[in-house]
Amino acid sequence: MYCLRRQVLNRSLSASNGFKAINGWSFGRYTHSMSSLSAVSLFSHQYSNHGLRSNLRMNATNDWLRNWPSIQKMSTISDNLDPNKDSEKLEKERQRVKQQKITKYTLLVMFCMFCGSGVYALLEWGAPSLDSEGNPIEDEFSAMPLAVQYIYRSWHTFAHYEQVLREPTRNLLLPPPLEPPYYQPPFTLVLEMTGVLVNPEWTYRTGWRFKKRPFVDYFLHHLATSGNFEIVIYTYEQGFTAFPLIDSLDPNGYVMYRLFRDSTRYENGVHMKDLNCLNRDLSKVIHIDWNGKACQLSPNNCLTLKKWTGNTDDRTLYDLSHFLRAIATEGVEDVRQVIEHYSQFDDPIEAFKDNQRKLAQQQQESTPPQPPPLSSNLWSSWRRR
Repeated sequence: MYCLRRQVLNRSLSASNGFKAINGWSFGRYTHSMSSLSAVSLFSHQYSNHGLRSNLRMNATNDWLRNWPSIQKMSTISDNLDPNKDSEKLEKERQRVKQQKITKYTLLVMFCMFCGSGVYALLEWGAPSLDSEGNPIEDEFSAMPLAVQYIYRSWHTFAHYEQVLREPTRNLLLPPPLEPPYYQPPFTLVLEMTGVLVNPEWTYRTGWRFKKRPFVDYFLHHLATSGNFEIVIYTYEQGFTAFPLIDSLDPNGYVMYRLFRDSTRYENGVHMKDLNCLNRDLSKVIHIDWNGKACQLSPNNCLTLKKWTGNTDDRTLYDLSHFLRAIATEGVEDVRQVIEHYSQFDDPIEAFKDNQRKLAQQQQESTPPQPPPLSSNLWSSWRRR
């Protein structure tokens, strides 16, 4: 009997140790604990016929049976648990929650700023104007309720600012032509910068850079030194972007005036160039651009070229300089007639070159053959001897 109790005690202790190991998250002993449970169950079945109802055996067996759902649950967790994956999931979950909080508070701050700006604009723009003594000046909104007055005045002020942004900053963009004894070139050449003289390019290494078009130096020098053209750059670029580019593009100062986006007229998403504000005779103004929509206000003065995209074998500026020199040499009274003629072609410069070739061929055919020079006759007679 003593031996049997000793066996029961040993098996119960091993079962208790197995249960403690599982409670301490030592999942490697789960198999050993299951074998202990089987042994205790077998012992209980074997010796039940002999009337052995030991309290120790019963307590161990009851502990195992009572804690069996917890043991099974922990075994399932141990099978599926991967510390690395769990840490990654927890980190992702923390990042997701953090990002949601940041987004929520950012939207809340933006909403508060928007509402505050709207209230400030309503109070600032909607207040009536005051005279020198600080008394409100009556206007067309004074008879309305106070809240409606502020709303209508704010809307009226907003429309005024929008109109200011759309219109050129001044009515006359250039100063008056020079008077004698100073020299004023007879023609005014208006050039778009981007797409005509330079092309913007972007790379991962350098970011945004502007590439200079081939023959741009020859073009500016050839026209400016002829004394026939007053060169004006009129671009839709912002002044802080275009000004240093023009300085780099024109170190000799051939460009006499520079006009930027604030000098354009903004309509329907297009920055249009109003040549009527140049303070020059439009019969002597030639506008070179690639965007026909920018020339809608003065289409007869605009010679539209193909936009330069950066190809290095381009010769357009070289041929364009000869085209403009031909206009100046001929002393054209109204350049709009010439521009209107060449604007009907897809490539005006190529059409001009074709006309030049035809003219040269006609002159060659109409010119009578000249007798060979005396030196040539002497050389031929000497060869015959």
